[in-house]
Amino acid sequence: MDERAELAWRGADHSPDNIYIHFSDHDALMLVDVVNSGWVPIYNLNLSEDVPGYIQSPATALPYPSKHFIGGHLCRLGTRDDIVLHQQYIADIEASAREALASVDPTGYFMQYGENVWAAVKGYLDELTDRAAAPVIAKYTGVLAAADVEAFTRTTTFTILQSMRLDLGPGSPLPPLTRTHRASEHRPRCARTVSGVRSIPRCPRLAPAVRPGVRVALASASCPRRALLLAGTGPDWLRPRCARRSRRSGA
Repeated sequence: MDERAELAWRGADHSPDNIYIHFSDHDALMLVDVVNSGWVPIYNLNLSEDVPGYIQSPATALPYPSKHFIGGHLCRLGTRDDIVLHQQYIADIEASAREALASVDPTGYFMQYGENVWAAVKGYLDELTDRAAAPVIAKYTGVLAAADVEAFTRTTTFTILQSMRLDLGPGSPLPPLTRTHRASEHRPRCARTVSGVRSIPRCPRLAPAVRPGVRVALASASCPRRALLLAGTGPDWLRPRCARRSRRSGA
């Protein structure tokens, strides 16, 4: 008896060469290493190489006319409902990540750690990931197996967060001036100007005057005269520069 299997490459996802295999005679679709039927992805979206492609995969799979789903691993035959549930899980992580990106302010970490930039970045990214992952873990515990394994949902959330920052558009937040404390109110004793760039030492009352397109210098803990410039132009704003070097180079 002749059997028909339709193989299609629909773009990179888990790997650059992953394919969709449709067994139309058996009402079944096979797509390996994307949806783990009944389970959450393991570390970093199943160790996937293309995050946007992985996120898109369920939407590509669902139009196939199939009742059964073969996802590989875990010895469980799935259905279309498993694809939908996985899609909802990832969408909830994306929504929670957007909220975290919009609400977590990194400024305090850079004020705290000064020139130890990686310590500040770690603190910021850890808070982002914890804030985004917590509601998803709570919602899907008991719904998807291993959702409460913190390393799985947390690393998947971290990977999606970084893809959102670097691949999909939303960058790190740049908090505006508050209505209560503006830079002009504190400039005489809390701020000075370095070649037209606002330099903000450690002032607990001063709201960070950070907004897109404005460079802000945060005073170093070890040398107040050597500020760190943060270029406020999207994800690259975390790049540290020396204020004195920037003044000489005109950057």
